[in-house]
Amino acid sequence: MTADPLFCSDTIDNTATKWNSSYNGGKGTLSVVTRTCTKTYITAHWVLGPSVLTAISQSSLMKDMWAELKADASFKSHVSSSKEGRIKDQFICHAVNPLTIYKSPWNLEPWRPDLSLALTIKTNVTQSSRATLIFI
Repeated sequence: MTADPLFCSDTIDNTATKWNSSYNGGKGTLSVVTRTCTKTYITAHWVLGPSVLTAISQSSLMKDMWAELKADASFKSHVSSSKEGRIKDQFICHAVNPLTIYKSPWNLEPWRPDLSLALTIKTNVTQSSRATLIFI
């Protein structure tokens, strides 16, 4: 899956993506707002793709989204390099989960435990969204 630059060149709304320091009793969260074109593109791939987790997490669109998020000022200010892995897993989890992709914002929490991507998905990334994903 390759992102079409004419269709979806700006994947993250960097104006709306902010650090929320009052979230969860002051632990904080990076509240990421994704563009509608991004959500539409990923949703279309669910229908066409054989393995959602592998295809989306390794796609050029996901790489573009991740690079754009890492370049965001809120990310740079509040996410240390030692916490990037857990944030990336939560980010991908939102993208592959049909119950969270259209949620806005995606709350990424650096204070959550550092788990593998599969365990992050299994524990549902956020307490507010419970979903069972079937991997093909």
